[in-house]
Amino acid sequence: MNDRSILRDLAARYAEWAHSNVQRARRDLWRRHNSLHKVRPPIYVRQVPWNEVPEVQRLLCADPFLRGYEAWFRQMLYRAGIEEDYAYEP
Repeated sequence: MNDRSILRDLAARYAEWAHSNVQRARRDLWRRHNSLHKVRPPIYVRQVPWNEVPEVQRLLCADPFLRGYEAWFRQMLYRAGIEEDYAYEP
C-alpha cells in the first residue's frame, strides 16, 4: 500500500507539471522549431548525472519493479527544476 501511495503522489506531481502553461509553451516552441519556423533555439540537456542526484537516489518503494517507475518519476521531477526546454507529455 505504501508503494502505491508513493507512486500516486509522484504521478500527480508529474501530471500537474505536464499540464502547466509552461509546458504548453515548451511543447509549442518545439513544434514551431521542428516546423522550421524562426524561433529561439530550444535548450535541451542530454546528459544528467543521475548517480549524483540525491533526490533520485533515495527510492522509497519496496518492490524492485516499482522502483524503476519511481526513479523515472523522480528524474522527471528533478529535471523540471533545470531551466531547459525539455517538454513533458501529459
